[in-house]
Amino acid sequence: MAVVSARDSARFLASGWRQSPVILVHGSDEGGVRDTVAQLLAAAMGRDFDPMNMVVLDGDTLAADPPRLADELRTFGLFGGLRIVHVRGAGKAPAAAVEMAADEPAAETLLILEAGDLNKANPLRALCERHRTIAALPCYADTARALHGLIDQILGAGNLTITRDAREALTADLGADRGLSRSEIEKLALYARGEQEVTLAMVQAIVADAGRHDSTTLIDNALSGALATIEPEANRMFAAGTNPAAILAQLSGHLFLLRRALRNGQTPDEFIRQRRIHFSRSAAITRTLALWSEERINRALAQVSDATLQTRTTPRLAEALTIRTLWALGRMAGARR
Repeated sequence: MAVVSARDSARFLASGWRQSPVILVHGSDEGGVRDTVAQLLAAAMGRDFDPMNMVVLDGDTLAADPPRLADELRTFGLFGGLRIVHVRGAGKAPAAAVEMAADEPAAETLLILEAGDLNKANPLRALCERHRTIAALPCYADTARALHGLIDQILGAGNLTITRDAREALTADLGADRGLSRSEIEKLALYARGEQEVTLAMVQAIVADAGRHDSTTLIDNALSGALATIEPEANRMFAAGTNPAAILAQLSGHLFLLRRALRNGQTPDEFIRQRRIHFSRSAAITRTLALWSEERINRALAQVSDATLQTRTTPRLAEALTIRTLWALGRMAGARR
């Protein structure tokens, strides 16, 4: 099957993956790789997937023990159904073991290989690009066309359109990392909830302001349950001219990233390294990931969404509503702690 082109990737992720027992997702866009793998897993797992049919390995493990891959692929679930073997850091996985898995595919088994940027001489990439039953999905920085498609996909899911000038401004701020681009557009969709159209003013308020005013200390404190620090820090930011909407936007974006990290099983160190987070936040990020689950983050995102709507309908209460939301999340974290 060889390389899946960018224009064919949507069709492949929707149903084409069924024709490939082995799929390699790789590239320099780490966020794009993670996003593509997440879409693959969602499509393959469906609604009634048995979690016991999922096995997650890493490339180092397979490099040290090549027969492990064949053993996992030949294992059947107790209650039948599709079985998924997901290999992270697959660049180090032995190509010979992968080739054997492709030559003699196990019934009802899907092997997903997730890797970083592999050069053309890499044995695994070379194998996957020439083998007739393996699909290779490269992920590189989004082109303008791909970004427009991502914008339409996310905003369309919320029944939103976007003005031409807003689209141009948004596209100019995105593109280097698919995961970060998705997070920014999701924040924008959350902010525009209840409206019909995303405007340039919305893009400037959310995407631009969120970058100019760093709310990370306030957000870290709230998500780790440090209630006493929330109001003083929030008031300091308001006095400095930070828009409450920008804080809520950055908060929702951080929650989206945390949820994705939990879904992908990332350790705090992996999350910090991949997101290039400053070392001074390491302890706070580690505490936060230990305190929050995906279900709790979904509840928190709903609260932030409601608060965002309220700040737009009653702007005079925006600062108080923002503090109240941060307190609510702080209490959720404190209860878990």
